[in-house]
Amino acid sequence: MTRGTEGEAPTPSGRAAAAASLFPTAVVLVAMVAAVAIMLAGHWTPVGDNGLITAYSLDVPSDLPLVGMPSTLSAYSDRPASQPGPLPFWLLAPTTHLFGAPGGGVAVGTLLIDATLVGIIAWCARRLDATARWLLVAATPVVILTGLGADGITAPFNPNFVVLGTMAALVALWVVLAGDPRGLPWFVAAASIAAQAHVSALLLVGTLVVVAVAVAVRDVRQGGPRARVITRRALPLATIVGLIAWSGPIVDQVAGTGNLWTLATASGSTGGAGTKVGLERLIGAAGVPPWWLTERVGQTFPAPGAVQIVTGVVVLGWLLWCGWRACQTRDRRTVGAVVMLIAASIAAVETSARVPAEGFGANAPANMAIWWPISALIWVVGIRSAIEVVRARRHQRDRVRRPWRGAALPAAASVVALVAAALLVADARPAESTASIQFGQARVVGDAVDAALPPGSVVLIDSGSDTPEELSAAQFLVPQLRLRGHDVQVRFQDFFGYWDHHRRSHPIAGDPDAVLVIVEVGKSVVDLPDGFRLVARYDPAEPPPAFSELRRKGLRGSGDAVMTYWLMVAS
Repeated sequence: MTRGTEGEAPTPSGRAAAAASLFPTAVVLVAMVAAVAIMLAGHWTPVGDNGLITAYSLDVPSDLPLVGMPSTLSAYSDRPASQPGPLPFWLLAPTTHLFGAPGGGVAVGTLLIDATLVGIIAWCARRLDATARWLLVAATPVVILTGLGADGITAPFNPNFVVLGTMAALVALWVVLAGDPRGLPWFVAAASIAAQAHVSALLLVGTLVVVAVAVAVRDVRQGGPRARVITRRALPLATIVGLIAWSGPIVDQVAGTGNLWTLATASGSTGGAGTKVGLERLIGAAGVPPWWLTERVGQTFPAPGAVQIVTGVVVLGWLLWCGWRACQTRDRRTVGAVVMLIAASIAAVETSARVPAEGFGANAPANMAIWWPISALIWVVGIRSAIEVVRARRHQRDRVRRPWRGAALPAAASVVALVAAALLVADARPAESTASIQFGQARVVGDAVDAALPPGSVVLIDSGSDTPEELSAAQFLVPQLRLRGHDVQVRFQDFFGYWDHHRRSHPIAGDPDAVLVIVEVGKSVVDLPDGFRLVARYDPAEPPPAFSELRRKGLRGSGDAVMTYWLMVAS
């Protein structure tokens, strides 16, 4: 035993084992730092959605955002919808401002958020029994490697935060359900990051909050030391954390756009994918091989095959049996784990069922990020229960201790962490193909346009047409000029209205001193409009020296060969 029974202090050997479990976590954190460093050395730059997130984080605190990223649910609502909250922007703001152009600070901020979530998982795992602790410290680096990869821990793309945020919330809730209310503030913090980052986690987090509150109320009514910890420390601290984290969405709902209500009603305005799709996700999460070992956020989910269906039903049945058995033996840790997974699975199935069946939402992998941590926890709890059953039976037959048995799980967890860390570092490499074009374009033209403008200029960006290439090029320029200290507004309109915020919050269209920048793409020769001069040209077929070592194999965008970018500035 590494810990005493419920309510008892841990033994010296238990404290030593808990401290030893920090080794795999430390290995993973070092690998994450190394992977981000390699990505930044490979010219990583915030572009696309990452560029928009960078621009939003630069609005903190002067033009404080109260909602999250624009959401594709806008296509299914009569008014614009955004992700639930701005917490990722708020957390990224310090490093984004500190590092400045060309935007590496947002990658460092992403690393710090992810590292904090890994730390929450490690802290909470130490509050569980030794078997659960070692399985969790082994599962965490695998989730990072398979669910996110090096690019995922570098890019602040909001669905990426859902993976580790949801996993940290689930582990913290497990601690609370196991009888340790000190996990409650950590649950609120991690759940807030996940739910505000992407609407796909909102229903799941809401369900878990209901479970946490119900258990806390029951423990308070029973009285005793645990009730005092809840009322005097855990609940007040969790409330403060929740109010701070959700202050933006609350203010917006009361006196702003009412975004939370829009999200609650938008997905119901069109046909959902259906319960069958949700159950397929659950079977894929529990079956062999589970998705958290084979897929990555950003890929589509294959329909489960016969083997996955059979094994998935067996694994889920095993968990239900373990929960029923634990109720009889009053094993609160196992009961808490099974209750947590039942609540999370029901909410996740409903979330997948509500994803619009038509349009972009039907196959958006971002809407499925919650399944990676749920799948991992299903297997952690299932394996833990199997190990405990085997140990109990062996204990009844043979009371002779074998030292190697106690070292087997720690050794296996450490090996898994080391292998996952090595693969994560190997996955970090300079971006190639389309990404290298985008990074090069953003950095080169950002410097060129900045050099052509007076410091702190007021800039109005427009595109020569509404082609995807020109809209993309215009979008990349916004955060680069913001990072270089310019006030920027956009004139172009993309499909989802991603840059509407920069139309509303930077009203400079009528400013007589505003400098107009026009982006055109794909012309071998550009005819300069009257009063304009060409200030930048980026041709991926002839990359600047800094990008010449990147492969030019497969340079494609939107299905066609990527063309030359031209930028013109009003004289």
